[in-house]
Amino acid sequence: MCNPGMMMAMGAMQAANGYAQGRAADIAAQGDAEWLQFEGRMARRDADGQARRIRREGARARGEVVAATAASGVKVGEWSALDLEREVVQDYATDEYMALLSGERQQRAAELEAGGRRRAGRDARRAGRIRAMTSLMSSGAQAAQAGGWGQYGAGFTSNRVPAPVESRTVPRGG
Repeated sequence: MCNPGMMMAMGAMQAANGYAQGRAADIAAQGDAEWLQFEGRMARRDADGQARRIRREGARARGEVVAATAASGVKVGEWSALDLEREVVQDYATDEYMALLSGERQQRAAELEAGGRRRAGRDARRAGRIRAMTSLMSSGAQAAQAGGWGQYGAGFTSNRVPAPVESRTVPRGG
């Protein structure tokens, strides 16, 4: 059997190890969360750029439709030409909106995932603290028992039987 000092030293090392593991897991989770948020921002930025390109392409396509309609001899602004122009504008506006919506959803999903990673990191750090405290308490109790604590005490701290009860009556004042 180890001496009590050695038991306490081993317990302290286990406690430090448990705390360090929790802290390392928390730091890693925080880094993951920051990376996920960065990816979300980049997805949103890319979607904004794609929406701008779609908007420019829509304006160009509208111009081409108006020019082709005018070149064919149809009066620009009349119903059939106007319907065609509206359809082109609406199609490109829908594509632009879908690009923006997709980027926003990707960013939101990344932020939710980042929040989950942060919570997992905090939980890991908390678990490390609990492991550390448990190790210290356990090694302290083992060292105390190895050092003879409770060996000669009364009651339930040793292998001895408690003292017998002589009388069950409680004396009353008087």
